[in-house]
Amino acid sequence: MNYFFELPSKWAKQNKELLMLSIIFAEGITPGSQEEQVRSKIREFVQKLKEIEDIFKGFYVHDKLHFQIAQRNQILAKRTTLKKLVGDFQHSLEVELELAPF
Repeated sequence: MNYFFELPSKWAKQNKELLMLSIIFAEGITPGSQEEQVRSKIREFVQKLKEIEDIFKGFYVHDKLHFQIAQRNQILAKRTTLKKLVGDFQHSLEVELELAPF
Protein backbone atom coordinates (compact mmCIF):
# COMPACT_ATOMS: atom_id res chain seq x y z
CA MET A 1 0.00 0.00 0.00
CA ASN A 2 1.37 3.42 -0.94
CA TYR A 3 0.02 6.60 0.60
CA PHE A 4 1.07 9.91 -0.93
CA PHE A 5 0.77 13.16 1.02
CA GLU A 6 2.18 16.66 1.27
CA LEU A 7 3.63 18.58 4.19
CA PRO A 8 4.04 22.34 4.25
CA SER A 9 7.71 23.28 3.89
CA LYS A 10 9.41 26.64 3.68
CA TRP A 11 12.50 24.97 2.20
CA ALA A 12 10.96 22.92 -0.60
CA LYS A 13 9.92 23.95 -4.07
CA GLN A 14 6.34 25.18 -4.11
CA ASN A 15 6.50 25.27 -0.29
CA LYS A 16 5.58 21.62 0.18
CA GLU A 17 7.30 18.29 0.63
CA LEU A 18 5.80 15.44 -1.36
CA LEU A 19 6.06 12.21 0.62
CA MET A 20 5.08 8.60 0.21
CA LEU A 21 4.51 6.12 2.99
CA SER A 22 4.68 2.48 1.88
CA ILE A 23 3.38 -0.49 3.82
CA ILE A 24 4.17 -4.03 2.73
CA PHE A 25 1.64 -6.54 3.99
CA ALA A 26 2.91 -9.91 5.17
CA GLU A 27 1.17 -13.08 4.19
CA GLY A 28 -1.84 -13.73 6.34
CA ILE A 29 -3.11 -10.15 6.29
CA THR A 30 -6.57 -10.17 4.84
CA PRO A 31 -7.44 -7.46 2.33
CA GLY A 32 -10.32 -5.21 3.19
CA SER A 33 -10.81 -4.55 6.86
CA GLN A 34 -7.14 -4.76 7.83
CA GLU A 35 -6.17 -2.52 4.95
CA GLU A 36 -8.75 0.01 6.14
CA GLN A 37 -7.28 -0.18 9.65
CA VAL A 38 -3.87 0.63 8.19
CA ARG A 39 -5.29 3.53 6.12
CA SER A 40 -6.88 4.92 9.26
CA LYS A 41 -3.57 4.69 11.16
CA ILE A 42 -1.77 6.35 8.26
CA ARG A 43 -4.26 9.23 8.20
CA GLU A 44 -3.80 9.70 11.97
CA PHE A 45 -0.01 9.66 11.55
CA VAL A 46 -0.07 12.20 8.70
CA GLN A 47 -2.36 14.47 10.70
CA LYS A 48 0.06 14.38 13.65
CA LEU A 49 2.92 15.29 11.30
CA LYS A 50 0.98 18.22 9.90
CA GLU A 51 0.26 19.55 13.38
CA ILE A 52 3.96 19.93 14.23
CA GLU A 53 5.34 23.27 13.15
CA ASP A 54 8.33 23.00 10.80
CA ILE A 55 8.46 19.19 11.02
CA PHE A 56 9.82 19.25 7.46
CA LYS A 57 13.20 20.28 8.90
CA GLY A 58 13.59 16.72 10.19
CA PHE A 59 13.96 15.53 6.60
CA TYR A 60 17.06 17.69 6.05
CA VAL A 61 19.38 15.91 8.48
CA HIS A 62 21.78 14.91 5.69
CA ASP A 63 22.02 18.54 4.55
CA LYS A 64 22.55 20.00 8.02
CA LEU A 65 26.14 21.06 7.30
CA HIS A 66 24.80 23.54 4.74
CA PHE A 67 22.99 25.44 7.51
CA GLN A 68 24.01 27.72 10.34
CA ILE A 69 24.40 26.16 13.80
CA ALA A 70 21.01 27.39 15.04
CA GLN A 71 19.26 25.79 12.08
CA ARG A 72 21.33 22.62 12.48
CA ASN A 73 20.01 22.31 16.02
CA GLN A 74 16.45 22.78 14.77
CA ILE A 75 17.01 20.10 12.13
CA LEU A 76 18.31 17.64 14.72
CA ALA A 77 15.46 18.41 17.12
CA LYS A 78 12.83 17.92 14.41
CA ARG A 79 14.59 14.73 13.30
CA THR A 80 14.31 13.39 16.86
CA THR A 81 10.60 14.24 16.93
CA LEU A 82 10.10 12.68 13.51
CA LYS A 83 11.86 9.45 14.50
CA LYS A 84 9.69 9.17 17.62
CA LEU A 85 6.50 9.69 15.61
CA VAL A 86 7.56 7.07 13.05
CA GLY A 87 8.44 4.63 15.84
CA ASP A 88 5.08 5.20 17.55
CA PHE A 89 3.30 4.75 14.22
CA GLN A 90 5.14 1.51 13.52
CA HIS A 91 4.32 0.21 16.99
CA SER A 92 0.65 1.12 16.59
CA LEU A 93 0.51 -0.97 13.41
CA GLU A 94 2.19 -3.92 15.10
CA VAL A 95 -0.34 -3.81 17.93
CA GLU A 96 -3.36 -3.18 15.70
CA LEU A 97 -2.53 -5.94 13.26
CA GLU A 98 -0.68 -8.21 15.68
CA LEU A 99 2.41 -8.19 13.50
CA ALA A 100 5.90 -9.17 14.41
CA PRO A 101 8.28 -6.18 14.74
CA PHE A 102 10.17 -5.20 11.58
